[in-house]
Amino acid sequence: YRSPLPPPPAPSSTCNLTLTPECGEDFDDGAWRILDIPHDYVVEGKVDQEKGDMSHGYLPVGKAWYRKHFSTPQVSDQQELAYLQFEGIMGAIEIYLNGVFVASKNASYTPLRFEVSKFLNDEGEENIIAVRVDGSDTDSWWYDGGGLYRKTSITFSPKIHLGQDGVYVPAIVEGDIVPETAENAAQASCRVPATVEVICHLDDCSGEKVSLGFSVLEIMSGSIISKGSTEGELENTTTTLDMDVGTEPMNLWSIAHPSLYTLTTTLYNKEGNILDISQINFGCRKAVFSANEGFFLNDVPTKILGVANHQDLPSFGAAVPDSLQAHRVKAMQAFGANAWRTAHNCPSSALLDAADKLGMLVWDENHKNGQTEEAATLVRRDRNHPSVIIWSICNEALCNADGNGNESPASMKAAQEIIDTYHLLDPLMGRMVSANQNGWDTNTTFLDLVGVDYAVETYDAVHELIPNKPIISSETSSAVSDRGEIANDYDNGIVKGYDTEAPSWGSTAQDSWGGVNVKASQGILTRQFVSGGFTWTGWDYKGEPTPTSWPSVSSHFGIIDSAGFWKDRTYWYSAWWKRDRELYIFPSWTGYDEGEQVTIWSFSNFPEVELYVNSASVGRQPMPTYGHVQWTVEFVPGNIEIRGYNAAGDFEAAKTFKLETVGNPVALQASIMDDVGAEGINSDGSSVGKVMVEVVDSEGRVVPLQEKSIIVEFRVSDNASIVGCANGNPNDHDSDIADRRSVYHGNVMAWVRVNRVANSRDGDEVRVTVLADGLESDVIIFKVRDHTSSNQEI
Repeated sequence: YRSPLPPPPAPSSTCNLTLTPECGEDFDDGAWRILDIPHDYVVEGKVDQEKGDMSHGYLPVGKAWYRKHFSTPQVSDQQELAYLQFEGIMGAIEIYLNGVFVASKNASYTPLRFEVSKFLNDEGEENIIAVRVDGSDTDSWWYDGGGLYRKTSITFSPKIHLGQDGVYVPAIVEGDIVPETAENAAQASCRVPATVEVICHLDDCSGEKVSLGFSVLEIMSGSIISKGSTEGELENTTTTLDMDVGTEPMNLWSIAHPSLYTLTTTLYNKEGNILDISQINFGCRKAVFSANEGFFLNDVPTKILGVANHQDLPSFGAAVPDSLQAHRVKAMQAFGANAWRTAHNCPSSALLDAADKLGMLVWDENHKNGQTEEAATLVRRDRNHPSVIIWSICNEALCNADGNGNESPASMKAAQEIIDTYHLLDPLMGRMVSANQNGWDTNTTFLDLVGVDYAVETYDAVHELIPNKPIISSETSSAVSDRGEIANDYDNGIVKGYDTEAPSWGSTAQDSWGGVNVKASQGILTRQFVSGGFTWTGWDYKGEPTPTSWPSVSSHFGIIDSAGFWKDRTYWYSAWWKRDRELYIFPSWTGYDEGEQVTIWSFSNFPEVELYVNSASVGRQPMPTYGHVQWTVEFVPGNIEIRGYNAAGDFEAAKTFKLETVGNPVALQASIMDDVGAEGINSDGSSVGKVMVEVVDSEGRVVPLQEKSIIVEFRVSDNASIVGCANGNPNDHDSDIADRRSVYHGNVMAWVRVNRVANSRDGDEVRVTVLADGLESDVIIFKVRDHTSSNQEI
């Protein structure tokens, strides 16, 4: 890997050794850095106001080369075809194999696959893949990174094989549903009329006989519930065969009980020899959108409580390891989210796997209108995921297919082509097609599901205008806040933490979801016909720091910050989405002058709450549905306490929450954050652990001040390394991949990874020591877990 680079030459059918010697077989890359992919080279750069731009977090983008040396493996005589696959490359790319040009493309989020058999050397001989990436010209207004940021592989197949993403496993509920309980999944008979695409590269495929064998495994029980076989005859280079898996009583996939099954499909030739095998996880569920009553999952009315998210994480940028996708989903579920919008692109397949396993609904988004081929790739790959309930054509400006506006004839025609593609390739799973584009919300809309982009005050009017179409808030709120801040200071990139701030097009969480300050109380939660919505955003992300600019390098939109710490606003969602009894007050009770006026807010779903300052009541108030209560009090050192009551007039509080005036920092306290790595870190470097550090006083209480002067260093045992650190501060310009970071409101975190070359074994320890000048240090220990994955070194 090498970066940066000079401007690229024009793509050609040969490797130009004069202009780009890096593409050649004999180029000496011995001094290049060795790394593992996925990899994002942009996140490794330094924040620069002049060389970077605001939308991308002021990180210069540039260009890079990657080179991979590998030997042609020993494969069976039948495996004559080789495919080079990239799940995601960000930027304009050129690909060379053994010095021969393979392809060029303006790539981004959609998987790419190339047949490269003719370029490979003989078995056992060395091959060299060279990939040039130029990420400097993208159509995004957010951080999208650069490089080989998802998995890359070479696979081998016989001349007759299963099509890439060619097995379609629709599971259709038939008859009555036995409702789910807290302990058990819902059940129903499910018909699974699978289809299997067979690809043939013989000179004459017509009449070639093949057979398919299948089995269905229930993942939870480990039981085979169905098996069988079918025979077929090939017609041409692509043949689709029916494979009726049968009607069986099945546990239904749902948010609470994400029941999954595995279909194993085996392709045989006429002699009965195995040609190819496919394994696909799927689920049976019934998803219905009603124009008047909202969304139903397995006949249960279900409000879609969604978050829109970009794909980056601190230290990794766009190259988030597959093993962390479950963490990203769980972080949203922790405050009650049940749906994820993949803004604004085809997601990582590992994200959808995590959503399937954890019970997270998904709005699956195509990157841009007019990219029908990319939309087809997305739907073929993702159509077997039960979590996916909505296909999206595009988002806002990306719906403009020809430069003449989103409502131009060409844009409308392109959108209809994508809708037809979705319906053609996924005809049986009941998924709606939508878009985040208000210009298509007319009484002649071609959308299956009307997506309203913000404009919460128009819900009633849209429903009246389009009464026979279901409606969803495709993007909402855009409230902004920073963790722990009590006042705006836009010049220094600071947004206060109260739920009061939103850009002109947006609204607070209380208004957008609860209709609190909206005409006729129009809100997502107050209108049954609104199927749900997607808050912009769940996680904070790099770039797009509305409403500030420099020095901010990341967004303020997130319900949680980029490091995964909860903001004050998070507790509103926890109260009204999660619906467990929530009781919270803020801001902290530390850092004020005595007698200073402090505005205290409470988010809660208790009917009544009461605030106490040093055990003296300052008032009991009813909690408005979907709102908040507040008091302004004088600061007196000691404590403030909120008490929640189950009913108006109750004497005894059902729950209390207290904040105290804390002392000076004396120590660091380390723990495993969000259970990431709690069950062990993979020995091959494919997973990470997450270390949380809190700055505490002599009584072990978190000191919640900014304290930028406290720099925490993470030292790790020789068998591991620190990937990077984060603190959630949108104005921190320190490197994402360093082993130290300043504290932000009492917290900082780091990622730790086992070094693959360390040969660590199951049960070995990884010790992480956290240190800061003048403070007592701490140690946290992770266990190593044996794990072997494909070699992604490059």
